[in-house]
Amino acid sequence: MERNCGLRIADGGFKGVIAIAIIWMLAFSWGCAMPVKAPDDPFAYGVYRFLSTSTTSYKCINGTFTEFRSAGLISDAGWAEYEKVGNKFVDEHQALSRAMAEYKRGEKPQSAVELVQKALQKALAELKEYYLNKIPKEQQKPLF
Repeated sequence: MERNCGLRIADGGFKGVIAIAIIWMLAFSWGCAMPVKAPDDPFAYGVYRFLSTSTTSYKCINGTFTEFRSAGLISDAGWAEYEKVGNKFVDEHQALSRAMAEYKRGEKPQSAVELVQKALQKALAELKEYYLNKIPKEQQKPLF
């Protein structure tokens, strides 16, 4: 008894491969066409996205100042000044993270979270402004 586990184009095995490929393509395109479910809580979704993008901006800014400090391009006084602005951002970021945790547990209303978010937005604006004023334009990285 002969067993043939390989595909032989002459025996029509190629048609099977094409059929499988078509099935995969249809399944993939159907999956891509499925509607994306809206977030259960659009407010929370927006706040979490803001937390994420603001963290990315902070990491970029902090990395640039750290590189400049390592290269000796920022004095101790300049670093201390940056730390004040940077630490304010970190404190406000943590406050919003805590406020969101309380909001999700039903312990804090949306309006209270919005106030904390505004404080973080202000701290981020100050951090970006400080960055734009202190880092030479040709060495600045794009920020969110």
